[in-house]
Formats: sequence, C-alpha cells, structure tokens
Amino acid sequence: MAVSQAKAKRQSIYLNALKSIAILDPPYFGDIRTSGKKHSEKKTDVKIALHMYNDALNNDCYTIALVTGDTDQVPTIEWIRSLKKDIEIFIFFPPFRVSSELKSFADKTFKIKEKTAAGHQFPENVQYEDGGKFFIVTRPSSWK
Repeated sequence: MAVSQAKAKRQSIYLNALKSIAILDPPYFGDIRTSGKKHSEKKTDVKIALHMYNDALNNDCYTIALVTGDTDQVPTIEWIRSLKKDIEIFIFFPPFRVSSELKSFADKTFKIKEKTAAGHQFPENVQYEDGGKFFIVTRPSSWK
C-alpha cells in the first residue's frame, strides 16, 4: 500500500472512530479527496473556523479551546478578536507542534505531552453506527 493510501486509510479509521462519540457534531468533519494516488483532507479547518467565529459572534461562548499547531487558524482568531468581545482563547499544541505565531494570539497556551496524548487514544476496537448498521474499526498498529 502506498504511503498516501495508508495515510488515507488511517484518516478514514479515525473519522469513523469519531462517529462513536455522541457529543461530536458531524459538521466539523471534512472530506477525504483522492486524486490519483494522493489523498488529502479538505474543509475541516474551515468548518472549525466558521463554528468558532459563529459562536463568538452570537455570544455562545466565553472561552475557545483550540487543539492545533496549524497557523491556518490565525486569521480566524484575528477575526474573533476584532469582535472586541471578552472571549478567552486557549491553544493546546499537540506533541512536537508549537507555533510562536499562534502563541501571540492566545490568552494561554498549553503543550500536550506525547505521554498524555498516548494515554487518551481510542481503544483497540471502536464500534460506530452509520445508516443503521454497526461497524467496528481497529486502531492502526502505528498509533499505539
């Protein structure tokens, strides 16, 4: 299996595992697109950005907690700040992903340690429902 195909399969397993968590809102999920042998995730960052901005605009939050090391969310944070609302923004950086640019826009930042992240993974097998049918996905060995 090519590297990009393996990556797309792992991403698909992860997105299906997320379906098992009832509190997650499916509109946050993006799309996996395939072009030849290349797979890419699309729309997830934009959907997260729109939800954050909408929550801030409508006074539906007083704190935003964002887990990312991706500077693509900087414009979103700038727009939220431009609303001049009293909203705290906390950024949690995944292991080995820290951005000084994101740090400059946050009220507080946290580094998620590798050991902490490893202790909060899905179990070996996750059952989820899709269209009235139940499926089981198995965690890839490379995630252990």
